[in-house]
Amino acid sequence: MKKILKAIEYKSSQEIINLIKDDYNNLNDEDAFFIFIQACRFGEEEVVKFLLECKKPDGMPLVDPSSNDNEAIRYTSHKNFSNIVEILLNYIPPIEGMNYVDPTANNNEAINIACQCGHTKIVEMLLNYKPPLETMSYVDPTCNNIQEPINNACVDGYTDIVKLLLDYVPPVEGMAYVDPTCGGRQDPILYSSAHGHAKVVKLLLAHVPSVEGMPYVDPTTSNQAPLRFACESGSDEVVKILLDYRPPVDGMPLVDPTMFGDHLLKMRFNKGHYECLKPFWAKAV
Repeated sequence: MKKILKAIEYKSSQEIINLIKDDYNNLNDEDAFFIFIQACRFGEEEVVKFLLECKKPDGMPLVDPSSNDNEAIRYTSHKNFSNIVEILLNYIPPIEGMNYVDPTANNNEAINIACQCGHTKIVEMLLNYKPPLETMSYVDPTCNNIQEPINNACVDGYTDIVKLLLDYVPPVEGMAYVDPTCGGRQDPILYSSAHGHAKVVKLLLAHVPSVEGMPYVDPTTSNQAPLRFACESGSDEVVKILLDYRPPVDGMPLVDPTMFGDHLLKMRFNKGHYECLKPFWAKAV
């Protein structure tokens, strides 16, 4: 087994497969699954396919890709091996009673990790996933309304993923839309403003709620915190977007830089963000 594990890091797929064949009868379930996970870890697509097709002497499959709470789909979503993710999602158990791979395992960890790491293609694949059994669920990009995926995508400014999540339409009745206000906490606009992700801020402010009664994103949240955070990080573009913001419905407030007195101006000047002062001067005029 040690030869196989070492080969996964350095050898070609065919060399690894040949080593597995040589040691085939000596592999127990635990060893076989560990080799399978290592193949997933290093993106060895052909080895993964080979192991999924292997049978034990009693005719049972050598590995169960849903083992260990669907570790394989979670791992490959993290590592951005989209071809292996596709293989796992399309896997059909050869024996009745065996489990399919479940991308919703551990509260939809696969899509949460993919959003956190910026793996747009995998996010799209998971959103388009169709459960093979009625007893299985669609992937939930809200993670049971915790909204971690959109928060994670906004922190690192993954614009394409944020757009996918905002455009998401639940495939079945009873599933929730992604809520970019996170139940009123407004975390995405706070994170994206603090990190200077102007394109994400624009997307969030332009988003029209998909469900009646769902609130709009509010850039004045937490006593104008998005503007304060953008000032602290020196993001000229985000500051301008926030100051140019116009509420989409009556009753929502404007972003108000005057509520801090001259604190924001001093902060930006002291940090050397001179260019960022221009929007404030324009507002004053």
